[in-house]
Amino acid sequence: MGPDLLVLARAPSPPVDERPHQLALQVQGFRVQGFCDDALMLQLLDGAYASGSAGTWDAEHVGTFQSFAIEPPATARASSALVTTAAGASFVASTGAAAGHFYVIELALDRPHPLLPHNESGGEIWLLQRPAAPRLLLADWRGTLGAATLGLVPPDGLVRAELHWPDALWLRRQAALVRALVVSPDGEVVVAKTPAVALWM
Repeated sequence: MGPDLLVLARAPSPPVDERPHQLALQVQGFRVQGFCDDALMLQLLDGAYASGSAGTWDAEHVGTFQSFAIEPPATARASSALVTTAAGASFVASTGAAAGHFYVIELALDRPHPLLPHNESGGEIWLLQRPAAPRLLLADWRGTLGAATLGLVPPDGLVRAELHWPDALWLRRQAALVRALVVSPDGEVVVAKTPAVALWM
C-alpha cells in the first residue's frame, strides 16, 4: 500500500476458470512464499527490506476476493543471507532467539588444507591423505573475523556482521560455510544455529 511499489517476484496466475482459488502468502524470516491452492507458486528471499508488506495483483484478468484472513505468525525459523564485497562480506541472519542470548559467527572450511595441485584436465591430483574434519574458525571479541561477529542478539533477533578475510595464506581461494551460533545467556550452551551460506574467500 502507498505510493511506492517494488516488484519482488512474478509468477503465473492460477488457471482462469469460474471456480474459486485460494491464494496465500507466507513469510518466514527472509523467505517469502506464495501458494495457490496449496501449491507453491513462487519463493524468494527478502532480507534486504526491513519494512513494507507483500501484496499481489493480476494485470491481465479481473478477479474478486471473497475474504481475507491473516493467520498467527508461524514459529520463527532461522535464516541467513550473505552479500560479498571486494574486501569481505555482509552477513545477516534472523535467529528467532530472544534478546539476552549471545551470537558468534562461525566459518567452516570445505577442507582443512590448501588447494591440491591440478593435473592437465583441471582435476586435483590424487594424493593419499588422512580423513580430516573441516577446520572451524569462530569470531572473538577482538574482531578477528570482522565487525560485530560476536555480540548480544538484539531484540528483533536480527544479527548483522561485516566479515573480512583472515590474514592467513592457507585460507586464500578457499570456500567456507558461514553461520551464526546462538549461545545461552550464561555462555554455556549453543541453543540454535542459523542455516549456513557459502562464501568464497
